[in-house]
Amino acid sequence: MDNKTDEKQQESPQHEDPQQDLADVPIHHQTRDSGTNWAEFDVNAAPQVAVYDAPESMAPPGVDVEADQHRRSSSDEKPTTVVTIPWYKKAWVIALPIVLVSIIAIVIPVAITQSSNRVADDGGNDPAIPSVTSSDVSSVSLSSTLTTRRPASTSTVTPECNSSQFVRGVNWIGSSIPNWSFKLDLADDAVDCCEQCYQDQACNGWMYMADDASTVPPCNRILGHTGPNPSDDCPNGKPDIVFAKGSNSLDNFGGGGPCGGRVRS
Repeated sequence: MDNKTDEKQQESPQHEDPQQDLADVPIHHQTRDSGTNWAEFDVNAAPQVAVYDAPESMAPPGVDVEADQHRRSSSDEKPTTVVTIPWYKKAWVIALPIVLVSIIAIVIPVAITQSSNRVADDGGNDPAIPSVTSSDVSSVSLSSTLTTRRPASTSTVTPECNSSQFVRGVNWIGSSIPNWSFKLDLADDAVDCCEQCYQDQACNGWMYMADDASTVPPCNRILGHTGPNPSDDCPNGKPDIVFAKGSNSLDNFGGGGPCGGRVRS
């Protein structure tokens, strides 16, 4: 029995350590018996990850993506400009309308006051001269007439138009009865203005303003005013003519007309 057992042991091939055999074989050649399939075996096998190709992004036709991005980046990079108006310019914008309104509010009343003072200068010193009210001035202005054409003068001088009989230094003409009307005409001098008055039977009185000749017609005549003592030549009567004098009006003259009453100054 012992001899047979030894023979079987000698006939059976001696098995070696598989781990020792695999250590001597390269890793990529090491295989494991798995039945009918063979699979690679790696001692330090890492988890395998499957990566699929993502679809390629497609831009819409006709659109330049790079150019569009460049434009956006350029517009985004533009600095923001803040316009600040200096305080003194703001002040002028606010103050200018106030200054203009103030000037207008001052100039117009002053001009009206000077005009009224010029018309009524020294008129209130004489008790015989009636005071001029705002209603009288309004009625006079509405009934006035402006003539820019000078009437033809006569070659003969009217006796009443002798310069020695004129009232000198006058700056206002009126009547003792309110609501008279007057007419402005061109004239060469005081004698010419007087002649124009005596050519019109309705003239009550006249005044030549030499210092106003550059702005308005200098010959001022009161025409057809009502008064006492009516006649065939003066059916409206003969009202008294009143003059006011001024120290700065020495070149101005005045006088009564054919239908004028008493002349007072």
